[in-house]
Amino acid sequence: MTTVLGLTGLEPYSENTHDSSACITDKAKIIGAVSEERFTRNRHHAGFPWMSVNYLLKLGYLYSDVDAVAIPWPLEKNTSKKLKIVKQLYSAIPRFKAEFHRPILPFEKKKIIGIGHQRAHAASAYRTSGFKKALVVSLDLGGSEEDVVNAEGGIFVGENGNLKRIKAFTSGFGMFYAFVTEGLGFRAVDGEGKTMGLAAYGDPHTGAYKSLKNYASTVRGIDLIKQKRNFKASFAVVNNYQRFVFNDLNRIRSLVKRFSDKDVAAAAQKILEERVTELIENALKETGMNKLCLAGRVFLNVKLNKKLRELKKVKDIYIYPNPGDAGTVVGAALEAHHNLTGEKTIPQVENNVYLGPEYSDSEIEAVLKKNRGLSYRKTSDPSGDAAELISRGRIIGWFQGRMEWSSRALGARSILAAPHDVKIKEKLNSRLKQQDFSAFAPSILLRDAHEYLKNPSESPFMLMAYDVLLKARDDIAATVHTDNTVVPQTVTKEQNPLYYDLIREYDKMTGVPAVLHTSLRRHNWPIVCTPEDALDYLFMKCVDYLVIGNFIVKLK
Repeated sequence: MTTVLGLTGLEPYSENTHDSSACITDKAKIIGAVSEERFTRNRHHAGFPWMSVNYLLKLGYLYSDVDAVAIPWPLEKNTSKKLKIVKQLYSAIPRFKAEFHRPILPFEKKKIIGIGHQRAHAASAYRTSGFKKALVVSLDLGGSEEDVVNAEGGIFVGENGNLKRIKAFTSGFGMFYAFVTEGLGFRAVDGEGKTMGLAAYGDPHTGAYKSLKNYASTVRGIDLIKQKRNFKASFAVVNNYQRFVFNDLNRIRSLVKRFSDKDVAAAAQKILEERVTELIENALKETGMNKLCLAGRVFLNVKLNKKLRELKKVKDIYIYPNPGDAGTVVGAALEAHHNLTGEKTIPQVENNVYLGPEYSDSEIEAVLKKNRGLSYRKTSDPSGDAAELISRGRIIGWFQGRMEWSSRALGARSILAAPHDVKIKEKLNSRLKQQDFSAFAPSILLRDAHEYLKNPSESPFMLMAYDVLLKARDDIAATVHTDNTVVPQTVTKEQNPLYYDLIREYDKMTGVPAVLHTSLRRHNWPIVCTPEDALDYLFMKCVDYLVIGNFIVKLK
């Protein structure tokens, strides 16, 4: 038996911390995983994940049950850093006891295992993919490997439970896209999705394309050649939030003035797609692999993922559902288990992303009773009642079961609405304080995806764009982007029974086996975690009703 606690957010081993998270694995099975931002309400929280650890130890484990602590940063060659970690953890134990009233054993009694950052990304994808053999690619903004001070990505081969790195990159594409994102007025490590969304409105063939090409690495075989024009980036952590600080943003701003923000975004997207596609095509050819595992923040880009899925050499593709740095805790824990046990088991499919906190009806009702401005009733059929409200044009908050371990809500902490009404997009963007070009997604029953998507496949984590069929432009028009694509979540009864039943009931009422979906959060806020968080969205009038546990709630 091997129980591993995965942690990220330990400042002593990295001044560039963000997305602090924790997980616990037992015999290589993920028992729980959560990001600290969900508890602190501080987006991309930087710092030790105390509240996350407290949650994990409530899942039936004592700290004495933990065999090792794994972090997504190498330690083997830097004993002084390892000692700093132990010192910081040990000195904080009294604070831990005071905050959570839980006894805890000293951390120095445990093995602390450091895993290379890109290896942790790669392991998160390969070791949860179910693939016996696969090409595994990690691309993000950078992190230390065992032999590389700052690697912006890596290429690995996963085979029979072993994960072998064949290339580490000292330049890459994550920092390039972040640079453009900041220049467009969005936040790096947060707003890249806005850049991607804006790109669909622009022309990728203007002079902005020629200029931006010089800021991105070029591909030679499976090597990346450093960009012709450099830009400088530094880091700052303010109020437990990490910011990237670029010193040359006027270069991007001048392109925006010459062309437009849409054209600059479109050019950056085109460059990203062209070069990552070329790199991965070359790697598939060199390794002879036909299955692809992806992790790292770059692969939050659903339009890029679409291009990769459509490559002729790709037979199957898997993207880890939490591909950013938060997800490295799972990769570190699974890789540490492999190192400790020497097991060479074939990776198992890990489709369960519902790994966070959940709340009983009694806990929920106790919160409801404290708020006099609410009217609520208990229901025996939350799925049916929610479907009926949506069919009447209401916008609902949907709060059910364990919270998602994902960069997006996936039917546990969600906002839902009718998918056909294009006017609802403007209403939602206004309520959630989002840009008017922000897109929404359809949650579609997998069995019916072929009615709306060209070349459909299972896509349970909302990480892949698809071209749509004509029927989609009527039935789910509010979720179709300007380039006639959607980013669906395919839903099955096995993965989320209650959410499946909601969509099935909505289908019976309307003939449409899909609902409009977005995460239950406002712009730049973390997704909700607790019943109290969810009620805020009623009081802010972001939603008309809240279906939480077996309660239907509205304002009086």
